[in-house]
Amino acid sequence: MRIGLTIPNFTWPGGDAVIGSKLAEVARTADEAGFDQISQWER
Repeated sequence: MRIGLTIPNFTWPGGDAVIGSKLAEVARTADEAGFDQISQWER
């Protein structure tokens, strides 16, 4: 079985200034947890 993560929401505290670092953090965590795919909705 393959597991994917979809990120539907981009409203983190800190706004646009932190989106890149937050997405990188989520991607690293998902990779370490064994997820096979990460996708995002359009903003």
